[in-house]
Amino acid sequence: MVLIDSIVARQILNGQGEPTVETILKLSSGEELRASVPSGRTKSSYEAIELYDKDFAKYFGRSVEHAVESINNIIAPRIKRLDPTEQSKVDQILLELDGTPNKAHLGSNVTLAVSVVVARAAAKVKDKPFYSYINELFIKTKAKNQYDEDINLTGDAIKPQLPIPGFSLINGGSHASSTDLTIQEFLVFPVGVDKMADKIRAGVEILNTLKKLCRDTFNSGELGDEGALAPPRIADPMQAMEIISQAVKKSGYDRNNRVVYGFDIAGAEIPAEFYSRVFSMYPVLTVEDPYKEDDWDKFTKMHKTYPDLFVTGDDLTATQLKRLYTAIKSEAIDSVMVKPNQAGTLTETLQFAKVAKDAGMALYAAHRSGETSDTFIVDLAVGIGAKFLKAGAPFGGERVAKYNHLMDVAVYFES
Repeated sequence: MVLIDSIVARQILNGQGEPTVETILKLSSGEELRASVPSGRTKSSYEAIELYDKDFAKYFGRSVEHAVESINNIIAPRIKRLDPTEQSKVDQILLELDGTPNKAHLGSNVTLAVSVVVARAAAKVKDKPFYSYINELFIKTKAKNQYDEDINLTGDAIKPQLPIPGFSLINGGSHASSTDLTIQEFLVFPVGVDKMADKIRAGVEILNTLKKLCRDTFNSGELGDEGALAPPRIADPMQAMEIISQAVKKSGYDRNNRVVYGFDIAGAEIPAEFYSRVFSMYPVLTVEDPYKEDDWDKFTKMHKTYPDLFVTGDDLTATQLKRLYTAIKSEAIDSVMVKPNQAGTLTETLQFAKVAKDAGMALYAAHRSGETSDTFIVDLAVGIGAKFLKAGAPFGGERVAKYNHLMDVAVYFES
């Protein structure tokens, strides 16, 4: 039997030039596996807590040396010589070592870095593609619905599938200090493009066309936190939509709704007339966090008012089961973001996804603004059968790595 021989952690940098945690697991058979975790710039009040040193003499308080020590000195001795295929056992040890409801002791960046590298090691032991092993875990992970009944998904609900990528084109809000736009992300989804490589080509071509339009119109090519454009002279969201639609048209993707639109409002205060105007003028697929994280009634009203729109919860649900149960009961959303570092372990993430699917919600696997080159989120999206994947703009190595990996995985499905 192949066992965990050792696990060590180190501090690396994410795509924002900020420290994060990488774990390196060595199997008794000699193979080494790695995992690194992202960090979100904007956070829900309800998501698991990341651990930072808060030593302002280093990286402005963002170093993770204590997190590294926690893995090397506290966690590693507990999981050494365990079977990496026992994911639930490993994750339970992590939960017990933390001992808090929100990872306040160890930090979700610590627990997730360990949880993911163990799963990646297990996929290696089983000689399976990582997405396929995650799907195996997804099927066998136990979860209960809001009535405390065991969930038993069958058929298409447990099949892996390729997600539709959502490409971030313009960043605003807290992701872009150079612009007055309050909407955090404007996205396009190439739903009418068949092959994954062509979907990604569409996103790249539209973004580069938009970049040229912004330079010609605003003399600006500034980028936001997630690699999208952040033109400083746009404050009106309808103006942003107009220039994006121009880029879509110039790129040749405007016919027959080959490309549709989406927004991450991130709870910003948006006048109600914006929604009625933009929905009447453009084919909008999804709106993420259209209201603040505790405005349940407003979410429910939008969901009922626009039944054909994917009203998506992110800060609202924060990859936390209690929040998800409330969202199901109140019929607040029909789509939900799945962000593993909001939960803290792979098992908790899979339970959340299972409950959401059982309730008929579409899953939307998502990166964070402070990403690394780790491609785990792609394998997770495919393994849980997510309908959508948000991995940012196809600029920057940490985001391009995910799109390249998505094309690699697509070969298994499209050949």
